[in-house]
Amino acid sequence: MERGSYLYSKLDDGKVMCLTCQRRCVVPEGNKGWCKTRINKGGKLFSLIYGEVSSLSINPIEKKPVFHFYPGSKWLSLGSLGCNLRCPGCQNWDIAHWKEGQMYTEYLSPEELVSKAMSTGCIGISFTFNDNEIELRGIASWINNTLGPETPWHVTRFYPHLELSHISPTPVSKLERAWSIGKEEGIWYVYLGNIPGHRGENTYCHMCGELLIERYIFDIIKNRIMGNKCPKCNVMIPGRFAGKG
Repeated sequence: MERGSYLYSKLDDGKVMCLTCQRRCVVPEGNKGWCKTRINKGGKLFSLIYGEVSSLSINPIEKKPVFHFYPGSKWLSLGSLGCNLRCPGCQNWDIAHWKEGQMYTEYLSPEELVSKAMSTGCIGISFTFNDNEIELRGIASWINNTLGPETPWHVTRFYPHLELSHISPTPVSKLERAWSIGKEEGIWYVYLGNIPGHRGENTYCHMCGELLIERYIFDIIKNRIMGNKCPKCNVMIPGRFAGKG
């Protein structure tokens, strides 16, 4: 659905500057921005993807990846079209690299999304599959903007898209080195992703090193956090842990 955009400023000669993301595209009359999701019509910027959902599924919070916010909870996950990034290891290539033209989407209003999330037992809505800066805004989401040592840092192993199959997956040794660097810099919680069974998937107490949450891919095998505290040294663990804190 085409809808007027709020995040832009008017320039000379009918041009506009899109303020949706940090690219700050200057868009002439009749043209689109870099992500192809915004168009300049008559000196006004319009979104071409408002409410258009290309993919909809129910996922555990760990798939985001978010490990300290209601572990094991389910979220209604959705994506639209286009992206302001061009990551070579993108696993949603067709969606993110959409330029223009036909691709199946379904329009879902904010009210419909909330209703669907509640009826399926999800505790929130997650925008994913492409960069959520260019998508819908304002419904049951989270923003992690803390810069302290308690902020989790996720280092994920990428498997290149089929079209880039000549590129090998990220070496585990490189991820483990990144994990070590993060710990050396004082980050309490560093996680490795897409390495099933690796200890880097688990949560350990930042004070005593006790195993708190054991994971296997996106499944919670064991959660020992009680009252948001480590069961061994009683230190407070930053985050929200459903049913336990």
